Amino acid sequence: MKTIVLNPIKNNYTQIQAALDTLKGVGGIVYLSSGTYIVSSPLKIWSNTELVGENKSVVIVSSSNLIGPVITAGVYKEEKVQNIGIKNLVVQQLADTGTSSKCIYLEIVENFIVDNVTLV
Repeated sequence: MKTIVLNPIKNNYTQIQAALDTLKGVGGIVYLSSGTYIVSSPLKIWSNTELVGENKSVVIVSSSNLIGPVITAGVYKEEKVQNIGIKNLVVQQLADTGTSSKCIYLEIVENFIVDNVTLV
């Protein structure tokens, strides 16, 4: 299984989504080193992929203008997502989205694990 290790940088959305997209169709792990990752658009997780923090000091936080969830999977009807994991993270939505899907939104997803995750 392929693992991609990332460190916090200025444009975290582009970095994290590019890593997730690299794993589309093959699966693997995107491993986030300790730190705060600010994202400007929802992160989309693909089948057979895990988004894993080094520990609970990994925070994925939305930019103040992100409308919608911070992390998504299976939100397009033609796409069935399966076998995903979100682990060892704090996910924080700063914007007032006015919806119940503030942090993580999974729609058409089979076999998912959310473990040791705090939603703020």
